[in-house]
Amino acid sequence: MKYFLQAVILVLLLTITTNAYSSLWINDPQRWYVGQGTIKEASLSIQPKGIYFEYNLYLTFSAINLGLTHQDTVEVIYNFNLPKNSIVHDSWLWFNGEIIKGKILDRWTASQIYEQIVGRRQDPSILVKNNNDQYELRVFPLAGDETRKVKLTFLVPADWNSVNVKTVIPIELLQCSYIQMQNFNLQTMLTPEWKNPKVLEFSDKSFSEVIDSANGNFLQMNLVKNEIYSNSNLTFSLDSPFKNGTYVSKFEGDENIYQLVFLPSIPENVIKNKKVAVLIDYQISESNTTSKEIFNNLKLMLHQNFTAKDSFNIILSNKTINRISTNWISADSISIENTFENISQNMISNYSNLPSLLSNGIEFINENNSDGQIVLLSNSDQFGNADAANSLIKDLMKMMNTVIPINIGDYQSQNYNWYYYGNKEYKGNAYFYENLAKLTGGNVFYVDYNISLSSMMNNLFGSLSELLTIYDLHTSLQNGFTYGRFDINSNNDLISLNSPIIQIGKYIGELPFKIELNGIYDGKPFSNSEEISAENIVESDSISDVIWAGKFIDNIQGSANYYDYYSILTNQEIYEIIDLSVSKKILTNYTAFLCLEPGMEVDITDPNFILDDGNGDWVVDIEEKDEVNSDTLFTSYPNPFNNQTTIKIRLSKNINPETASFKIYNVLGQVVKTFIPSVGLNETNEFEFYWNGENDNNSLVASGNYFFVMQHAGKVQTLKLVLVK
Repeated sequence: MKYFLQAVILVLLLTITTNAYSSLWINDPQRWYVGQGTIKEASLSIQPKGIYFEYNLYLTFSAINLGLTHQDTVEVIYNFNLPKNSIVHDSWLWFNGEIIKGKILDRWTASQIYEQIVGRRQDPSILVKNNNDQYELRVFPLAGDETRKVKLTFLVPADWNSVNVKTVIPIELLQCSYIQMQNFNLQTMLTPEWKNPKVLEFSDKSFSEVIDSANGNFLQMNLVKNEIYSNSNLTFSLDSPFKNGTYVSKFEGDENIYQLVFLPSIPENVIKNKKVAVLIDYQISESNTTSKEIFNNLKLMLHQNFTAKDSFNIILSNKTINRISTNWISADSISIENTFENISQNMISNYSNLPSLLSNGIEFINENNSDGQIVLLSNSDQFGNADAANSLIKDLMKMMNTVIPINIGDYQSQNYNWYYYGNKEYKGNAYFYENLAKLTGGNVFYVDYNISLSSMMNNLFGSLSELLTIYDLHTSLQNGFTYGRFDINSNNDLISLNSPIIQIGKYIGELPFKIELNGIYDGKPFSNSEEISAENIVESDSISDVIWAGKFIDNIQGSANYYDYYSILTNQEIYEIIDLSVSKKILTNYTAFLCLEPGMEVDITDPNFILDDGNGDWVVDIEEKDEVNSDTLFTSYPNPFNNQTTIKIRLSKNINPETASFKIYNVLGQVVKTFIPSVGLNETNEFEFYWNGENDNNSLVASGNYFFVMQHAGKVQTLKLVLVK
């Protein structure tokens, strides 16, 4: 009964995990036992690297309060998500105070080594990328009364605008801890280029300098328990290092890499003026965001995205809807500051009044010659039902003299319901928002586990500007050229006017660096050109090479999914991804970071490597030969093969074939074919399998390398097969 209950608990916990953004479980690989782990200590250093930020996340895991003793050796399983387009490029494990730096291997090899070591109760960790931006870290062993420390290093895209450069602080990665954390340290290094670090959600806190003669001085901010758990994400911000709307860095290595961030300059007489009514609806139970945070972020967005020629108004939800002004307000800096000084917290209610708020906003636009658009900031979920949503949309559309664009920012982050309509899932009011925006020509943006309020609002207000429908950015050098260019934030040649163009590429030649931008805005052509001298180009480090390689891998992989049974990538493309991943230490779907106990080394360049600590316990991989002095032998003929190959097996007499597994894996470590030996084998323990290149679904697999694998009593033996069509 005990083991049945443990199995039920395991299934329930794993079900919860699939719906969570991060999870931390303690598992005994040799028993049906699982419990929630604790993050005892954590710290995060964030350092700008141009178009990306580099993160070093230090975590100390514990199995405290699970009733385990020092004799219990368990496994840590940490599942987490990172922001879109992140690049993981290192993993460390501490062992008896010594740092073990991760080696990156192909995923199949790393997984086999890890499972063998776990079976022998030794010290490894493995980090893999599962799907999109989902990752899994496993660490073994953890004694029941001890801790294990790890470091994860990853790069996250920077969010650039004319005022600051921002990135998300993934506080959600800590919130899976069984015992809540009391403190969390944020650190950043001092540099002359990057200034004024802030956490935007905590305007009353600042970084303080720490003197460190050994490693260099740094800045630190300590977050306490309520700050950690009252936010799903926080925003780290630095002043933008733009020089006349341009940032260029270079790295000189085997190949020279440049990073470019460029704000298009459009003649003022061409730019359309904006008129925006901002509607704020606030339901206190639906978000851990305060109304004060909404106002602070809104003020920042107006300063960043509006000019004195633009206009705005603010309308607040309450029992009686509050308009800050009866007319449009000029968006010059002084007027923006004066407006927010006159807003008090009691002007907005703690409950939603969404229909009345939207009606009032439409009436305001109608009263002002139907000239303007609406931005709705809301965390309400009262109109998730399709019937209620459709009815409200119909009423709102009838009120408009002409169609008014409605752009929506949904910041609901808790207590939401899910709805399913037309083969699509909708969270909270999403069905209402998406259909209202679609009918009026607006856009919808959401706060999510890796999208903070600040990032969501930045995207929302950036979308209010006109698009550059056609543009071409050409970069060159004196007596040289650029190549291997990747535009980071463009979308099919469309980019918002207030959004910088971000590019990384390689170059050959001599400075200065030349930029030429040509495009069409509002049907009118424009052209920018700039020459960047050497003194205005920032020196970067080898992380630029990692970023470029990460974008190159993304370009090869495209929309391919590691878990697609039929990969749309060829084996040659997968091999190229693996080779670049290993050489640049970039985690991909096809590779893994493996940390091994000191003294436990493997020759990963040998295709027939053996994991052995000197005791000779493991079955050795055997190449195809005429005669091999071994009790256990695999051979195949023909190999390479086209139509069919015969796999001949001779097992040691102490191996019962019925207790062994026989499978064929592809290079990704996925099972494609399973064999079951016939009963009543002869006394010599010899038998054959025939493989015609079909998988278990009787479909032909692609040409390439495959591995026939026997597993028995925790031991593994492989034979490489080559299918050629």
